[in-house]
Amino acid sequence: MTQTLSWKLVIDSADPHAQAGFWAEALGYVVEDNSPLIERLLSAGAVPEAATTHAHGRRAWRDLAAARHPDDPYDEVSGTGHGRRLLFQRVPEPKTGGGGGAGGGGGRGAHTPPPPRPPPPPTTTPAPLHPRDAHPAASAPRRDGRAAVHPRPQRRHTPRRRR
Repeated sequence: MTQTLSWKLVIDSADPHAQAGFWAEALGYVVEDNSPLIERLLSAGAVPEAATTHAHGRRAWRDLAAARHPDDPYDEVSGTGHGRRLLFQRVPEPKTGGGGGAGGGGGRGAHTPPPPRPPPPPTTTPAPLHPRDAHPAASAPRRDGRAAVHPRPQRRHTPRRRR
């Protein structure tokens, strides 16, 4: 007995029907046809008309679309694939933060980043670039009013010994 590989990848999308159509064509999959189930649920009054749309030439769920591998089994009543499947679900807003992926904190509910901080107020003296430059004598004025200039200590070059 051969067992079918079964997995479902759920992907957030602003336009699930366009994404399902694109990936079905790119991967050689087929877009799932849920129209028989949708028609039956609409006629029974179980779902509102607003929950549906027309996509790929048939009735479809407004916020969901899926593509499945053509060789894998599927439910003939609902059109849902039981094997390799990509499910695209509509999300109202674009992703704004978080790392996404497994446990990345992205996706729905991701918070918007805080506004940028205002620049710090200007200072009268620039911050030292290196700890050597912070020596108090380096910035102390001389008696004649000019700034004191101290030469920086030179690094001694020691040649490497050969092995």
